[in-house]
Amino acid sequence: MKILLIDSEAEEIRKLKNQIDWESYGIESAATAYSEKTAKETAKNQQPELVFCSTQIAEDGGFSLLAKIKSLVPGVGIVLMGRGFSEEIFRRLLYLEAVDYLKKPVSEEEFSQAVERFKKRRLKQQEEREEKRYGRYWKNNQRMIQEMFWKKLCLNRIPGGPEEIEAAAEEVDANLDKDCRYRMVLITFANEDEMRSAWGEDLCQAAVQNLARAFVKKTGDSSKVIVIYTRVVILLDEEEFDTAQERCRILADRCRSEFKAELLCYLSEPVFCEQIADTYSCLLTYSKDDVLQQNRIICVGKQSGGEKREIIVLPETWGELLYTKEPQRLVREVEKFLVPLARQGHLSEQNFRIFQQDMLQLFFTYMEKKEMRAHELYDNHEIYRLYKIAILSIDGMCRWVSKCTEYITGQNRPREAAQGAEVVRKVKEYIRSNLKNDITMEQIAGVTHLNPDYTTRIFRSKTGMTVRGYLIKKRMERAKTLLQTTGLSVSEIAMESGYDNFSYFIRVFRQYFGVTPRQFRKGAEQRRITETEKDNSEK
Repeated sequence: MKILLIDSEAEEIRKLKNQIDWESYGIESAATAYSEKTAKETAKNQQPELVFCSTQIAEDGGFSLLAKIKSLVPGVGIVLMGRGFSEEIFRRLLYLEAVDYLKKPVSEEEFSQAVERFKKRRLKQQEEREEKRYGRYWKNNQRMIQEMFWKKLCLNRIPGGPEEIEAAAEEVDANLDKDCRYRMVLITFANEDEMRSAWGEDLCQAAVQNLARAFVKKTGDSSKVIVIYTRVVILLDEEEFDTAQERCRILADRCRSEFKAELLCYLSEPVFCEQIADTYSCLLTYSKDDVLQQNRIICVGKQSGGEKREIIVLPETWGELLYTKEPQRLVREVEKFLVPLARQGHLSEQNFRIFQQDMLQLFFTYMEKKEMRAHELYDNHEIYRLYKIAILSIDGMCRWVSKCTEYITGQNRPREAAQGAEVVRKVKEYIRSNLKNDITMEQIAGVTHLNPDYTTRIFRSKTGMTVRGYLIKKRMERAKTLLQTTGLSVSEIAMESGYDNFSYFIRVFRQYFGVTPRQFRKGAEQRRITETEKDNSEK
C-alpha cells in the first residue's frame, strides 16, 4: 500500500516517519509533501491509496487540496489530522468522505489503528462490490447456472447421495426434491446428418430445446431442458408423467413441420435424483444401439439394453457378389441380414462398429485384387462422410455400403469423369477470381469439397499440370499483360499478380520468361517502337 503524508509542519512529519516501521503495516512507500503544490504533484505521480493531511496545510483546512487529490486519485482514502475538533471539520469530513480523524501530535498506535481501520473498510467495500456484481451475474445468468447443475448431475459430476445432491441444488436455487421422482427424455435426430448439413448442429439443438420448453415442460421450469453434447435432455417432474408420451409426440410433429427434423425420443422409468446419472448413461447407450430406429417415442425400462449380444459374422458369399454383373445385390443382402438382428436385440453400437470394419476388410480385399489403393475410399469425400455416420442406423449403413460398392466396382466411372471436369472448372474459376490474393490448397479444397491431395490428383489427371503450376502460369500471364499494357511499377505489378515478396516475384518471372520484368518491359517497348516505325514507313 502507498500513503502520502501532507503537513506544513515538517518536523512532525519527520518524527512520524522515523518512529513507524512501515513494512510491518504493509506500506511499501510513504511520500511526504509540505505544501499544496507539492502535495498535488506527488499525489498525481505516486497515486497513493491513503492520504494523511493536516488541517493546517491551508487556510480552508486543506479542503480544496483534498478535493483536488480525490479527483486525481479516484477511491483514495483520507485521514485528517488536527489539533482540535470543530463543527466545520466534521462537516468537511462528511463531504470528503474521509475515513478517519486523528488529533495531533499523532502517536504510532493511533496511526496504526487508522491504517487498520482503512484496510478493513476497503476490504468490506470490495466484498460489497463483489456481492453486488455476483448478484447481477446471478440475475442475468440464473437459468444458465441451473442448467449447468442439471447437466453435471446427468454426467455424474456431483458426488454424494440424495442429501448432497439436494444441497448442491439449493446453492444454485435449482428446483430439486430428493424425495421426488423424475423421468428423463433423451432426444436425438433420426436424420442427424441431413439436419447438420442444412441447419448446423448448434442451431438444431437450440431449436429443439426451445420447442421442448414450450410443449413438454408444462411446469415452466425451463432449466430442466438441457443440451448435453449432441443431444437434448428433458427432466420431467411427477405431475408431468401421465402426459409425457403425448407431449413428446407433439414435439416430434412440431419439429417435423417446423424444420423437417425427425426426432427419436427415449423415455426412462421414474427415478430418484441419485439415479439420474445412471439413467442418462442407460438412455445414451440404448439410443446408440437403436440402429433400426422404427419407433419415434420409446419407453426404456431397466431391463432394456445391457444384455450380452451375439458376435456378428459376415456371410462368406458376400465377397463374391462384388464380382457379379449386379454388385448392388450386396446392399440388399446387408439390409436383409441386419434388420432381423436389430429386431432380436443383437445389434449394439459396438457390434455395429465391428460389422463396419469387417465390411471394410471385404472391400479392401476386392480392391487389392483390382490393384486399387485402400486409401482411395477415404479420399472420396462422399464415402468418407457416409462412413462417419453409418453406425447411426441400418439405413445409414446401407447407404455407405452402396456408395463403396458403386465406387470400387467402377459403376460410377462416368459420373467420376463428370465430377473431374467440374472439379477442374471450380479450381480454375477460384484461381481467376482470387489471383491477386494468397491462395492455399486448403481454400481450393473447400471449394471442391474434396481433400487437398485428391483435388490435386484430379486436376493433374485432367489438365496435365498441378494446381500450383496452373496458379503460377496464370499469375505470370497477368504480370506479362500488365507489363505490356500499363505504366504500373514492377512492385505494383507483383502485388497485382499475387506476390507480396518483390524479390521472389522477380525470381519466378525470370525462371518463367528467361528475363527480368524490367528487361521484358524494355523489350516490349522496343518492339512496339519498331513496329510503329515500320507501319509509318509502309504508309
